[in-house]
Formats: sequence, C-alpha cells, structure tokens
Amino acid sequence: MIGQPKTTLIPADYARELVAQGVLDFIRFWLTQTPVQSPQQAYTIFTRSRELSPAQLLN
Repeated sequence: MIGQPKTTLIPADYARELVAQGVLDFIRFWLTQTPVQSPQQAYTIFTRSRELSPAQLLN
C-alpha cells in the first residue's frame, strides 16, 4: 500500500508523526532564517531532502 512503512520496526503512527514533525521543523527553521529564502527555494530544498537518507543529508 502506498504511504505505508515497509517494515514493522516502527509502528505506522510513529512513522507518520516523525515525518510530520520533520516537515514542521523544516518550516520553522526556514521562516526564522535571515534572510528568509523564497518559497520556491525552500520547496526545492525540502523536496530534495525527501530523496536522501539522514546520513546523506549530513554529508
């Protein structure tokens, strides 16, 4: 099923919360930067980040 975790290591409700909080944290961070990036720039950064693992994001 689309949108469902492929593993039972993390319950689905926890996985959804982790994703949702990540999105909210990103928006908060974006809006508190000086200068604030344009919505288009923030969207590009956000969508690219969804394709990377946490380890890849830090490198």
